[in-house]
Amino acid sequence: MTSRRAASTAPALERRLGPFDAAAIILSNVIGGGIFFVPILVAGLVPAAVGMLGVWVLGGLLAFAGAMAYAELAALRPRSGGEYVYLREAFGPLAAFLTGWTSFVAGFSGAIAASALFLADAIGRFVPAAADRTPIITLPIPFLPLVLTNQTLVALAAILALSVVHM
Repeated sequence: MTSRRAASTAPALERRLGPFDAAAIILSNVIGGGIFFVPILVAGLVPAAVGMLGVWVLGGLLAFAGAMAYAELAALRPRSGGEYVYLREAFGPLAAFLTGWTSFVAGFSGAIAASALFLADAIGRFVPAAADRTPIITLPIPFLPLVLTNQTLVALAAILALSVVHM
């Protein structure tokens, strides 16, 4: 009897996010990171303005389909853990674990690094030294030398500052 009582009083995550909060998070991720550099890349790859708008509409439809798929999964599995929970129940704990670490190491880290570099490039339009790519230090790692520039220092400072704010 006491084990049931202890389990019911155990701390749990409070479910406070609603549809507005979820939409705000998605919009900030999509708009915040990509709006500064993606249109330039798309415009360079698509020869006509109509084609560029078509690519944006198609991308929006695909993003909407993905959001609806996640909404359905969240309705079916309303526990905290998100994608990890969905993958664990579909493919087992190893697939969920590996996907989580892949997202952490490659997906999220890469997007954060790219956004920080583009931020340094944007700051460089006002303070040219911030976007300077002249090597300060180069570590000759085989196949991929590690180069430290003013741009990477600004990007690292932005990541550090935002990490401190989030902590």
